[in-house]
Amino acid sequence: MKLSVIMPVYNVEKYLSESLDSVLGQTLKDIEIICINDGSTDHSGEILNTYAKAYPNIVLINETNHGVGFARNEGIRNAQGEFIAFMDPDDYYPENNILELLYTKAKGHQVLICGGSLCEDHNDGKWIRKTFDGLYQKYTFHREELIAYDDYQFDFGFYRFIYNRDFLIENEIFFPPYIRFQDPPFFVKAMILARQFYAVPDYTYCYRYGHQNLVWSEKRTADLIRGHIDILKLSAVNHLKNLHLLTLYRLCVISQKILDEGVKSKSRLIIKLLKQADAQVNPSWIQKEKKDRDIWKSLQSYFPDHKLKQDQKLKILLSYHKPDHLFKDTVLTPIHAGRTNAQNKLEPNDNALNWLMQNTIGDNSGNHISYKNDTYNEMTTVFWAWKNYEKLGNPDYIGFMHYRRHFLFNDQMERSVYEYDDIDDKYFETIQYSEYSIPHIMDDCDFITVKPQWRSSMYEHYKKNHDIADLDMAIEILKEKYPSYKEDADTYLSGPKAYFCNMFIFPKDLFFEYAEWFFSIVFELENRIDLTKKRLFVSEWLTGIFITHLIRTGKKGKFFPTMIVEGMHQLPVVMAADNNYALPMLVSCASILQHAKGNTHYQFYFLVPGDFSDKNKQYFEQLSKHYGKSSLYFINMEDSYKTEKLVISHITAATYYRLRLPGLLPDVKKCLYLDVDTIVKNDLSILYRTSVDDKYLAGVIAPGYLETEEKITSKKEELGITSLDTYINAGVLLMNLAKMRNDHLELVFEKLLKKKFSSQDQDILNAGCYGKIRVLPFKYNAMTKYALNSDYAYKNTQSLQRSMSEKEWNDGRKHPAIIHYADRKKPWNDLSVIYAEQWWDTVNKLPENMCADIYKHYWFKAIRSAQELNDLFKLTASHKRDLLGTKDQNLEKIKHLENSLKKKTQEYQAVRASKSFRLGRFLLAVPIRIKKLFKARKSG
Repeated sequence: MKLSVIMPVYNVEKYLSESLDSVLGQTLKDIEIICINDGSTDHSGEILNTYAKAYPNIVLINETNHGVGFARNEGIRNAQGEFIAFMDPDDYYPENNILELLYTKAKGHQVLICGGSLCEDHNDGKWIRKTFDGLYQKYTFHREELIAYDDYQFDFGFYRFIYNRDFLIENEIFFPPYIRFQDPPFFVKAMILARQFYAVPDYTYCYRYGHQNLVWSEKRTADLIRGHIDILKLSAVNHLKNLHLLTLYRLCVISQKILDEGVKSKSRLIIKLLKQADAQVNPSWIQKEKKDRDIWKSLQSYFPDHKLKQDQKLKILLSYHKPDHLFKDTVLTPIHAGRTNAQNKLEPNDNALNWLMQNTIGDNSGNHISYKNDTYNEMTTVFWAWKNYEKLGNPDYIGFMHYRRHFLFNDQMERSVYEYDDIDDKYFETIQYSEYSIPHIMDDCDFITVKPQWRSSMYEHYKKNHDIADLDMAIEILKEKYPSYKEDADTYLSGPKAYFCNMFIFPKDLFFEYAEWFFSIVFELENRIDLTKKRLFVSEWLTGIFITHLIRTGKKGKFFPTMIVEGMHQLPVVMAADNNYALPMLVSCASILQHAKGNTHYQFYFLVPGDFSDKNKQYFEQLSKHYGKSSLYFINMEDSYKTEKLVISHITAATYYRLRLPGLLPDVKKCLYLDVDTIVKNDLSILYRTSVDDKYLAGVIAPGYLETEEKITSKKEELGITSLDTYINAGVLLMNLAKMRNDHLELVFEKLLKKKFSSQDQDILNAGCYGKIRVLPFKYNAMTKYALNSDYAYKNTQSLQRSMSEKEWNDGRKHPAIIHYADRKKPWNDLSVIYAEQWWDTVNKLPENMCADIYKHYWFKAIRSAQELNDLFKLTASHKRDLLGTKDQNLEKIKHLENSLKKKTQEYQAVRASKSFRLGRFLLAVPIRIKKLFKARKSG
């Protein structure tokens, strides 16, 4: 579909039909109109129902009243078009070719955003305004051209543009939940990220002016100011000086008018928001022009008690355990977590220790538990701050972050977690931090913590990933000591909200209350269970319960996203193959490097037999040199496991190599293991960061063993385990090699090898690691043996329903991070395989000689597979025609045959819709020419 028009509707019966007609009359075809009825109480809903019945391209969504921003966001998420346009239900398009013009220009110039000029309808068409001056002169474009947003710097009139939908979704560009001024923040964010847009001089939107009578309530006024604050932040961070000054001027003018009407004297909230706006102003841009300084002073005149850049007593401690970028100013205070243990383990002249001693305060002075850091982690710094508060200057507020996990100081961001490659000069601007503005962060709230992430339930999440006995005991103690928290514990543990990282900012009194509560529980936990060699994962759950208690008891919180700074990091990846699978392993490695971020360096460990050819090794060396970002290590497995009987025909002895990894890589604590029939679609850093501290393995559930109760029982009996809830596919593994070595897992694997399990090494790993396996989302091992491109597979497949939620299935199949061709059919010799085109796309990006060799090796098999698939489709269609012809003669036979064909037909239809099949059909159209070409290449 080319384009989706999103129209939020609330009580606009007078103009709604005219607006809809202007969209329906557009010459651009293949469009949809998404109308979101936002709880209208007039006849708007009836009008929408009438139009929806008459026009199949109108999609009607009925919602309770949440506001125009929410409605537009619903439209964005439901849109099917390549581009999105926004139409307010009291406005209209001035001509019937507007959408065709914008779509054609956007496609022709390959831009993400394309738009034109604005006109205004005054007095229901009595006067159409087409010229603007002053603040609004940028409503008009005078020529057709590509414009950089750095040169444009304007934030009004978003509806005269169309936007690429994938661009909006991937960058999470949505409307903030304001009832006023939600458009400009959306528009500015989109323009900043797109960097440029294509403009046409045509009038592409007609805005109906002056028919609404707005009442400036406190909520509407507050949202107006919040929207301006968003623009001030965005313009400051992105060095958009003109937009910054324009926003400041407009905020002052509008605020003066509104506040003088009486809101000022009634609203403490408005005053606080104006202070926050003032804190976002860039002083260096103001001082040069007297008129700008005067404007700024007029804003400050509304709060005469405000002292510019006043020194609030706020300290935020950042926990360090090794040298890194130093965050240190009047607010940010670096602290060395676990200094006692570091001094005991390291030599006095150790460079890392000396850096920490010189640049951070220690958690080992006064009353402390620094020596417990191996268990308590960053909570030793929290204890130290509690017991040594005066050493911090007795601040009014105190907060905690980590050296590479920080607050992104904007509670309007869509996501809970964001990532940043490495610290640079723009980092503070990105997280919207300033030691001068940050003191006002607590002006309108009682506490700050992280924006919650979402899990199925916090209890089940802990149970899947840690020792549930620890949490059960901690909750038992909590309910004994603090019965008033029972409701909060039950709510948090049964709910989906996750407050991770132990990051927060509290007033002093609240911090002392939290610390007393927290440490009284965990110290008693130490008395009741042995925490030796364990990490205190319950700390995050207890903090989450405390936050839940604050919310329930009426405390007002701000919830900021977490920014994770990745930095340069080494990521060990292990693969195993013999000469037969060398080229697929090469393609798998290439897919990893093609998606590697600039700060990720992959350490590849290849487990290969003694006869692995030099030519194949040269392929990998060339690949590493071509892409960089990697180092290679070939580990000679000689004749290991060659005598093992292989139950599964398409699997080689190399599959067993992974069982020896703990000993083969004695200096590697954790690694990723990938089968060679995989391709990677994302950088693997997020997967690698997954915690397996108290687990041996992490992987994705293997659904195939959950088809029937008989299969489940049989597999449990074969392996001697009580559940398949954590039985994982061994094609993608995150392995805790350090814990495996410590617990002598290689010996366990050797004993299990003698049992000759039916699923070979996969069974060995699941049996040997049982009880210490973490389950990963399906997207990290999207197995093509399941119908990933079918919208009906989940509902028709019980094993999928038993192994994951429908949401997890859909997320994984539509947006896989790792595609695993886990079946006998492989994409290099069968184009009918789901996502085969993704494998060949990876091949096409390889250096020319590698690409040619892979084509010569596999392409004829791929062509034959396409021919066979085409013949099978013809046979299936013919057979169904025969069935229909004899239906009356033999109904029972027909029903039986149709049922047997049903599943295959669904699969064939899904395959036929795939890019792989279309590629095969194209190739079959010219088979002689292709064969001649490759025969010539072979002979050459």
